[in-house]
Amino acid sequence: MILAYLFVFLPKVAAGVNGPLFHKLGKAAGHKDVVVVDVFRQGGDLVGKLACTGNGTRIADADAHGIDKRIAALTKGGDTSRTSITLKGLRIDAHAGKLLGIAQADAKLGRMSKPVLLTPSVFLQQDNANRCYSKAFTVEQGLKEDGELKVRAVYNFTGSGVNEATVPTEKLKCDALDALLALIKEAGEAMGDQLEMWKADIDSAFRRLPVKAAHRDLAWVAWRVDEKRMAIARHFAMPFGAIASVHYWDRIGSRFVCNLSSLCAGVCE
Repeated sequence: MILAYLFVFLPKVAAGVNGPLFHKLGKAAGHKDVVVVDVFRQGGDLVGKLACTGNGTRIADADAHGIDKRIAALTKGGDTSRTSITLKGLRIDAHAGKLLGIAQADAKLGRMSKPVLLTPSVFLQQDNANRCYSKAFTVEQGLKEDGELKVRAVYNFTGSGVNEATVPTEKLKCDALDALLALIKEAGEAMGDQLEMWKADIDSAFRRLPVKAAHRDLAWVAWRVDEKRMAIARHFAMPFGAIASVHYWDRIGSRFVCNLSSLCAGVCE
C-alpha cells in the first residue's frame, strides 16, 4: 500500500522537478545538504526530529525525548473522544466555499485527496483509527490584479498537536530588507542607470514537496462547509501551517541559492 502511494502521488506532487539535474548541480556547487533531493523521491517528515543541515543556527538543546509517545498520541485509537473534539472546534469559515475550491484544485494536482463531504454524525461513525485531523481555515491576503479577494488556505497543525510532535534542530533566519538595500546600493554604484530589478516567486512552494507516505495519516484536515455538512481531506504535499513545511522548503531554497550562485559565478568567470 505504501509503495502504491509513493508511485501514485510522489510523481504528481513533484511534477516538473528534474531530480537528477537538481542533484548534480548541487553536488557540483558543493552544497552541504546533499540528501535534500530525497524529499522529492521519498517525501518529507511531517513529525519527529528534523535534520540539522547547517542552514540555520544549531539548537543545542533540541529535545526529542518522548517524541515517539507524542507522535503515537496523535492517532491513539482515533477514538470518539478525539474526533468529537475535532468536530466541536469546527466553525463555518467566512470563505468556506473558497476553501472547498482550493482543496478541490489541490486534489486535481495530486497535492491532496479529493474532499469528502459528509455530515458530522457520519464523520463520528466512520473509521478514524490512526488519523489525526487538523482544522482548516482561510486567511485574507488582499486583492488580486483583477480585484478579486485573495484567500489562502491554512491548517492548524499546532492545535492538533502535530507541530508539538515536531522537533526542529536549528533556528532559521531569513535575509532582511537591510541586506537587499545594501546590495542595491553596491550594484547601483557599479552599474549606474543600467541597474534593473526583477522578482521571481515559486508558486505554491510548500505544495511542491511531498509528505512521507508513513506520515500522511497525520495530515488529515477538516472544516465545516455549511450548517449541515463538513469536509475532510488528506494532504499528500507539505501543508501551510506545519513546522516541517518551513524547514523543508528552507532546505530546498538553500539548494536553489547555492546552485544559482555557482552558475552565476561561472558566467562571470
